[in-house]
Amino acid sequence: MIRSLNPAPFNAIFNDPEVRPWMGYGTDAGDLSPLVQNPDNYCFLTPNSDGGYVVAKLHDGLYVAHTLALPSARGRPMLTLMREGFEYMFTATDAEEIVTTCPDGNPAGARWAEIAGFKETSRREAFFPLMGELVGASYRSLLYRDWVLNHEPNRKRGAAFHDQIHAASPHLATHAEDPVHDAWVGATIKGCEAGNITKSIGLFNRWAAQHGYMQSAILSTTPPLIDTGDAIIGLVNGELQVLQVKVCTSEAVEVS
Repeated sequence: MIRSLNPAPFNAIFNDPEVRPWMGYGTDAGDLSPLVQNPDNYCFLTPNSDGGYVVAKLHDGLYVAHTLALPSARGRPMLTLMREGFEYMFTATDAEEIVTTCPDGNPAGARWAEIAGFKETSRREAFFPLMGELVGASYRSLLYRDWVLNHEPNRKRGAAFHDQIHAASPHLATHAEDPVHDAWVGATIKGCEAGNITKSIGLFNRWAAQHGYMQSAILSTTPPLIDTGDAIIGLVNGELQVLQVKVCTSEAVEVS
């Protein structure tokens, strides 16, 4: 995944006849320079620079995603970029919601939104200048909590972490397998590894409060050091590792 502040490849894709009719911004040649060069926004390119996502900040925690793809990038290149880009947005930035607009008559764009996990929040007509008419459009949203459950690496990362804790202390009380809990733990770990510890732990604790799991306490933000209730975890060589497992209130086991 390539994050870019160079508007040239994005403008080339944006103004291609295969892409331009589905975009707004008037009828002249489009210039995405203000969006791409704004450090508050996040713009990602495929390795061949033939597809990308412009994810622009609308408000604190709220971003809008624009999809730009030549035919050569449609399919696996854009799918890979989408998964990597959204993981970055939700774990390394303040993003808690990403929105997008799918105009009627563009089934490929709607299909992309469905794969990404966007859910329709409303419908209204929107004007697309190059079409010269109002077009029905679906306004969609992807929330952090939905991304947590849709992104398969989260569950795998969380399950591996729980296995690590239980291997360090076989006598530690365990709970029944819970893929949802695994997913939330995995996403939280990734966010902490990205240096986004306050957001990641805060969102996890909100979820845990509703679902009956222990909440985590931040012992240190730099470097990340967290008390999960049954273990102390910290950043080791760029990855969160179990530093200590709590056996009971008066005893702990250090993990080498």
